[in-house]
Amino acid sequence: MKNSHFFSSLNRSPITQVFFRVCLPLLVLSSSFLRADLNNTVFIVAGGQYSDPFYNFTFESNGSVVNFQTYPLRKGNSYTFKGGNISSSHPFSIGSSHNVSSPSVTGGPLDQNSAQNNQSISVTIPTDFQGNLAYFCTIHSSMLKQFIIAEPSSGGGEQPEGLPVYLISQIFVDLFVGENVASSGTYAFEIWTESSSGTAVENKKLVSAVQDANNDWSREEDSTGNILQYDLVAAYDTFEEIDVILNGFNAQPTGIIIDSEDDDADSANETQPLAIFDFNSTHLYELTGSQSAPEGNYSIVEETDSVGATYLIAKPMEFINGEWLEEAQGIAYPLTSNYGSMQDVEAYLQSQNLNPVNEEQEVGSETTLSSNGTPVQ
Repeated sequence: MKNSHFFSSLNRSPITQVFFRVCLPLLVLSSSFLRADLNNTVFIVAGGQYSDPFYNFTFESNGSVVNFQTYPLRKGNSYTFKGGNISSSHPFSIGSSHNVSSPSVTGGPLDQNSAQNNQSISVTIPTDFQGNLAYFCTIHSSMLKQFIIAEPSSGGGEQPEGLPVYLISQIFVDLFVGENVASSGTYAFEIWTESSSGTAVENKKLVSAVQDANNDWSREEDSTGNILQYDLVAAYDTFEEIDVILNGFNAQPTGIIIDSEDDDADSANETQPLAIFDFNSTHLYELTGSQSAPEGNYSIVEETDSVGATYLIAKPMEFINGEWLEEAQGIAYPLTSNYGSMQDVEAYLQSQNLNPVNEEQEVGSETTLSSNGTPVQ
């Protein structure tokens, strides 16, 4: 089932999952520039020494170093600290001050055995948080370091209706797709999974974006009409991994790709109700091969099985309070192999002069039926 309207121009098979995020502005990757992340993050704690910053911190997703002297934690976020190779002389903990607990912190302390015991510390910072958070060695009070606490992200809320476009410098293009593959420019990240012969295929792309004379953004195409896109390297399987780097730079979009034609198509699909037919026993036997299917109102819909194969099924429907709904206790009947497509079904319905019983009924301006016969508001 298609879950997003951002890919109609790509001429791909039905999309079952799509996730997208942002690209990088023209900046140089350095831990000293990192700011508060926009998403929840997992850190690995290792080491333990008397000199500042007392412990070694890395992102779990890619192993890059975290400098908490410049990388604040953000209000409204949750963070996890996992034990790495921590010194047995310096157990690690987090609280409001040295050996003082905080209601925002659970778990810990972490020591040399925490990694093998899968122990961690969780930090959940309320959006209205007031006070201090610090990490420290539970034995040595001199090994204490305050976290910088940032305000909630001003860019919160829902993902904008469109695909964000960002400027990416050459160093970051090479980071995400490999050297000498693509040049610096305006791009967007797209990750989705599609079904191919019942097998899930994951696509991870860096897609080139171009602006037209009307300042509208779209996916750039080559001379043959193919989208200019590049495979992400294996290190970036999820947007959580990409976000570790991206969000540290507080990047702002250069523009948004809007697929208006596909928006209209999706809107039309959403408002189209299912057709309901009044079938007698002869109709049902012809369509389903079942002699026990009770006469009544049915809708023919397409279903997908566990391996991605599609089939047609007749679902019993009932009219309740002005709405057509699937019968709660009704039994659905798969169609026989003679009806492998909706075209086959339509041909039979026409031969029997069967028209939808809901063709002229008032279904409700804000109510439609989904593919499983349930109402969609």
